Amino acid sequence: MKHFLVFLAVLAIAPVAKADSTTDALHALMVEDNITLSLGTDNAGATVINYSIDSNTSPKSANGLHFRSDGEIAIRIGNFSPLAEKWVVESKGTPDPSFTAIKAFLEDLKALQDSLDPDNASVTKKPGEGPPAGGSGEDAGCTSLRSQILEAYKALVASRFDAKELKRIVTISRGNAGVNRAYDDLVKVQQEIKADIETARKILIQIRSEFGSLLKAPMQICNGIDSRILIDYVEVYSTAEQIIAKKETLRQQLGELSLVLDPYRDSRNWQGSSLADYAIHRVTPTFAELQNVTASAQVKTIQLAGDTIEVKTGTAVVAKIDVRRNTLFVAERAVAVIYNSLTYPQYGTETTDDGKMIVRRIDDHEPIDGAVMLNLVFRLRSPSVVYPFLQIGVSSAKDFPGLLAGVGGRFVEPFNFSISVGGMITRYKDLDGSLRVGDEVSGSAEIQEHLELKNSDVAAYVAIQVKF
Repeated sequence: MKHFLVFLAVLAIAPVAKADSTTDALHALMVEDNITLSLGTDNAGATVINYSIDSNTSPKSANGLHFRSDGEIAIRIGNFSPLAEKWVVESKGTPDPSFTAIKAFLEDLKALQDSLDPDNASVTKKPGEGPPAGGSGEDAGCTSLRSQILEAYKALVASRFDAKELKRIVTISRGNAGVNRAYDDLVKVQQEIKADIETARKILIQIRSEFGSLLKAPMQICNGIDSRILIDYVEVYSTAEQIIAKKETLRQQLGELSLVLDPYRDSRNWQGSSLADYAIHRVTPTFAELQNVTASAQVKTIQLAGDTIEVKTGTAVVAKIDVRRNTLFVAERAVAVIYNSLTYPQYGTETTDDGKMIVRRIDDHEPIDGAVMLNLVFRLRSPSVVYPFLQIGVSSAKDFPGLLAGVGGRFVEPFNFSISVGGMITRYKDLDGSLRVGDEVSGSAEIQEHLELKNSDVAAYVAIQVKF
C-alpha cells in the first residue's frame, strides 16, 4: 500500500452536556475546600447570588460558573441568617462529558479489537383607662377585688415583645453565635408570655370563685362597690379571653421562629474564622459524574403587625453551577470525515486465453471516509486562547480498521476549533504468500481463503476540528 497524506475535516457531533463543554471544563475554577454563596446586588440594584472560593476571593456573580475539585467540597452560605434568608441548595449527579467521551471512544475501539482477533478477522383593648385606682370607704371585700383586678390587668397588658425587639432579634441572628443568642432570646420571651397568660387565668378563676360571675355582679361581697370598679371588672372579663388568645398566638409564632433557628444551633456545619458561614450542602464530583448544583435564595422580611408576626418572602433568585472532578486533561470525542487518496490491493479472477482462471490484482481507490477521534486536551494553570492536546482515533471503515495518533492545539477564541497532525496505521487484507498473482484458482472463494490482515506503513495526516 502506498504512503498517503490524509486531510480530516472533523465535525463534533458526539453527545455533550452543553454546547461547549470542553471550554467550560478547561476554564473551570479550582476549589480546595468550599464555595461560599451570599446575597448581593448587581449594578441595577437587583438581588443576585455571589460566590467566593475557599473564603479568600472577592464576591462575584455565581450563576453559570464551572468549578473543579479533587474531592468533597462544601457549599457554604456566607454570613448566614436563617431568619432573614431562605436558602435551598441541591445537587444532581450527571455524566461528565469527558468521561462520556472516553467511554464512547472505547466502544469505537471494538471494531479495531475485533480485527486483531484471529477468530474474527401586642394588645388592642385594655380594661378601663388605666390601672384601677383605690377609693375611700371600701370594705375589705372591695379592696381584695380591686387588688385582684389590678393584678390580672397588669398580666394581660404586660408588654414583653414589640416590633423593636423583633427587629433586634432578626438582626443579631447571623452566624453561629448570633443564631444561639437569638434562639435564647426568643425562648425567653415565649416563657415570659406564657407566665403572663398563666397568671391572668389563675386570677380570673379566683375572682369568679370569690366574687361571682358576670351574671352575678360582686355587690354581694363588695358592699361599697362603685361604678368604676364594676366597669373594670366587666372589661377584664369581657376582653380577657381575646387578649389571652392573641398572646397565645404570638407565643406560638415566636416558637415557630425558634424552630427555624433550632437546626442551626451549635452545629458543626458552622465554619469560617468567625463561624459566620454555614455549610448547607456538600458535593463530591467523580471522574464519571459531575455535580449540577442549584442554589435558590429568598430574602425574608419579619415584622410585628399589631399582635401578629408577619413573615414575607421575597422573589427567589437562582444560581446554577457545575462542579466536576479535577483532572489533568479534558476529553472530547468527535466524528471525522477523511479525504484521502489511498490504494489498497484488491484481488479478483481473470480467465486466460487457454481457459484457465487465475488471480488478478486490482489497485482500486478505496478511501477511508470516516474516523472517530478522541482529544485529550490538557489544562493550563491559567485560562488561555489555545490548549495543547493528544489525539487518538479509530477508522470507521469496516474492512480497513486503522489507528490514528497525533498532537494539536485546541482554540477557544475567536471560536472553537483545533488543528492537529499525526500518523495513521491501517489494517488491510492481502494474500498470505501461498497464493500469488497469476496462480490458478477455482474461483473468488479460494482467493478469500488466502487473504490475511496486514499492517500498512505509517502515513501522515493533518486534521482540522470545528466544534459547533
